[in-house]
Amino acid sequence: MVIDVFLKIWQQREMLQPIEDFDAFLFKMAFNKSVDFLRRVANDPRLKEVIWQDIQLAGDLHSDAPVLLKEFESRINHAIDQLSPQRRLVFRLSRENNYSHSDIVRKLRLSKFTVSNHITESLRFIRA
Repeated sequence: MVIDVFLKIWQQREMLQPIEDFDAFLFKMAFNKSVDFLRRVANDPRLKEVIWQDIQLAGDLHSDAPVLLKEFESRINHAIDQLSPQRRLVFRLSRENNYSHSDIVRKLRLSKFTVSNHITESLRFIRA
């Protein structure tokens, strides 16, 4: 579908000069092409079966996603555990308990700059 959209744009490139918002135009062309394709699939049982098989195959290819997610979470938790106790507490309150910076300032009686610094440095450390 993407190739079809760009081929159509290329073939009609002379008419595209006066278009003001090319992104919106491109989106609308892709949207229309997708709708046309879905209508064709809905009316063709064989094509519907092929698409369904492709969807199932794509799902099977990503069946290791839960394992990868657990490994990712384990790595993040390991990095968080390496933070200093104060920085770890501020980070967990912010990210796991959804406390705002103001809530953390009141709860731990720290300055707003300290809380912001702890979160910024924690994120930098975890990303590294």
